[in-house]
Parts: sequence; C-alpha cells; structure tokens
Amino acid sequence: MTVHALLVTGAPGVGKSVVANEIGELLRLADAPSAVIDLDALGRVHPPAGGTYNSDLIIANLAATWPHYAALGVRYVVLARVIGNHSEHAAIEDALGGAAVTVCRLVAPQSVISDRLTRRETGLALPFLQRISPIVGAEIDLLAVEDFSVENGAGRTVTAVAGEIVAHMEWPG
Repeated sequence: MTVHALLVTGAPGVGKSVVANEIGELLRLADAPSAVIDLDALGRVHPPAGGTYNSDLIIANLAATWPHYAALGVRYVVLARVIGNHSEHAAIEDALGGAAVTVCRLVAPQSVISDRLTRRETGLALPFLQRISPIVGAEIDLLAVEDFSVENGAGRTVTAVAGEIVAHMEWPG
C-alpha cells in the first residue's frame, strides 16, 4: 500500500497545525483514509530530549505509533512541525516505513504571525514564541527543505490554504 505523506512546516505561529487539521478535514470529507499527526505533541518534554527541537524523541514516538495508523489502512498522512535539519526529513520518512514525505512550507508576513501568536497564546509561552518565530523562520530559509511553499497571510482562509495544498499534492478533497 502506498502512503502519501505531507509535512507542513514553517515558523511558529504561521498556522501549521490549523492548516494540517483543515487538510485532514478535506481528506475526511473525500472519504480518504487519512491521519493528521501534530509532531510537536510527540515531543513535549522537559528537559530537552535531544536533536533539534526534541526531534530524537519525536522521531522515536512517530516510529512507534505509525504501525497502528498503517494497520488501519491510512494512505494519506499529514504531519505538522518545524523541521530543524535535512536529516530530520529522512528520519521522518524512515519512521513512516520509507514513505516519501513532501514538505510544504507555510509563509506569512511576520506581522501576521505575531498577531496570530498574540491571539493564540494567552499564557507564558507568548514572549518566547514571539522572540523565536523570526529566528526559526530565518533558519528554515537557510535550510530550504521545502518542496513547495504556500502563502498563509492575512486575507486567506484556512480552507483556501488547505485546498491549495491538497490540489498541489493531487490528493482527494
């Protein structure tokens, strides 16, 4: 069975999780066997677990959980995460049983990202995320790991952004 995998990446606050979940909804409405996995949730631990942004733990947890999704017949998997380096991309593919992972980078003006973070984060994480978001965005610029980019700036609905990505991937939905 061929697994079609997409990693939605970008700076903190650009909308990775929201867009990934919307892609999942489009796939659900198309009755496509699919899963959405927010990779950050697989690595929320302190102190850090190693790798870029806890990537060692995230990859190990993805490898441990992926067989359960595969056993259910999942053919489309949408992942959300800041990708920290090229080797992480290969490790995600390995964790998914060798599936090729297409990387989509979401981009938006920093002013839009800052506004989103302010609306989303109501607690202690806000100053940290506002400080690192432009730094992480610049790091992703240098990595250039994406296969394609999609604008997620002001005036675009989450459904329009998700629909553009699904169309680019030639997925149902």
